[in-house]
Amino acid sequence: MSFVVDNILTFIIFLPFITGLFMLIFPIKDELGSLLSFLSSSIVMILSFVVFINFDLTGELQFVFRFDVIKEYGISYFVGIDGISLMLLIIVAV
Repeated sequence: MSFVVDNILTFIIFLPFITGLFMLIFPIKDELGSLLSFLSSSIVMILSFVVFINFDLTGELQFVFRFDVIKEYGISYFVGIDGISLMLLIIVAV
């Protein structure tokens, strides 16, 4: 799989945060800020629909991504999606 598909949930989670941080650090005019927010929200919605279309009804976690942050202490970033979470993702994205 490609890099984007392997990390699609991470992009959905952090894209609005990165966009807001970018808009906070760099002063942006009202119209450009609105356009940037709209583009970020649209990308999140499109990525959410990609997850919905590629979801298999197996009852297991899918689109799983795990990254060990501090392995010695057992701290890791772990994200995946199941059927109920998929419906909540679509509701939030739309």
